[in-house]
Amino acid sequence: MKLEFQQQPVGTIKLFAQKQDDNTISATVDLTENGNAVNIKGNYFLNNDQKQFRAGLNINRLSMATLQTFSKGNLTRSSGNINGNISLQGKFSDPRWNGALNFDTTQFTIAKLGTTYTLDKQKINLTYPEISFNNFTIKDSTNNSLKVDGRITSKTIADYDLDLKINADNFTLVNAPKAVANQVYGFAAIDADIAISGTSASPDIQGNLSLNDKTDVTLVLPEKI
Repeated sequence: MKLEFQQQPVGTIKLFAQKQDDNTISATVDLTENGNAVNIKGNYFLNNDQKQFRAGLNINRLSMATLQTFSKGNLTRSSGNINGNISLQGKFSDPRWNGALNFDTTQFTIAKLGTTYTLDKQKINLTYPEISFNNFTIKDSTNNSLKVDGRITSKTIADYDLDLKINADNFTLVNAPKAVANQVYGFAAIDADIAISGTSASPDIQGNLSLNDKTDVTLVLPEKI
């Protein structure tokens, strides 16, 4: 079956599910074409009240152009691929995970800010209960970097402890022309040395952030109705 989102092609999706026995439903999902090769295989267990499952996500190639399709116009000029393998199991309300996501020379532009970023051979490690970053580097169009180190630790499916450090050196945040559709325009670059702790619901952010001398940015506030 051809899959589209907002009249944009995503790829071909195949879904197969069957009842293996009285206690198990198995399912397989494949996404192919349009630069994608993604497979999901899993089992859903009926013999308990906890709604448990076990699944494997094999991302041989997930195109950044596909992710752009789902961004509702927030991303443009996306290229490159994401790959990785992730195992998932447990309850839907409290899943466990293990694996990694790799960014292979991925590039994208944030439409509203006009900034283009590159992630080249970067990795996010997923080892329950942690999502960890080891010198995770994002580069702007002039090859300046923003780096993330640390971890996000799951307490519940919607609550996380934060232990992150962010460092940036002359990193471009805004590079957009003045236009009717732009609420932010101009140029802004930062130096940053920031520590983020606390929880996802109540983060504690401390550190230093300074603007480049060439920064000249305008924020257009919406008119009150």
